[in-house]
Amino acid sequence: MTYLRCLTTFRFCPDIWVAFAEYEAQFDKQRAVAVLEEAISVIPKSVLLRLACCDFYEEHEMMEQCIKEFERTARECPCSTVWVMYLEFAQRQQGTDAMRALFQRAMEMYPCWEVVAKAGENDGFF
Repeated sequence: MTYLRCLTTFRFCPDIWVAFAEYEAQFDKQRAVAVLEEAISVIPKSVLLRLACCDFYEEHEMMEQCIKEFERTARECPCSTVWVMYLEFAQRQQGTDAMRALFQRAMEMYPCWEVVAKAGENDGFF
């Protein structure tokens, strides 16, 4: 109830939506996912919110949703931060080969030095 009341005033604050989802996740993951989806519909261009959703999905072992959200975010809000975090996720969850494949896509869709620098941090990547 407190989060809902808070959102009546601070509807466009991503931090409150994420805190609300974390709270709901203690009781019902599906309810938490619904909160995050509602948050994205309210603030669709918030990269911070979308990446927080990806972190939430990974933390709660919802890998399919995490990948879908990364893909959607990379398409709808392209920026270097999204691709760098997506590369980190791919390496953590799927290994270096998956990261290489994703790096190729990133360079085609959003070529930037930050993505190259992230890939270069990994031994044996190039």
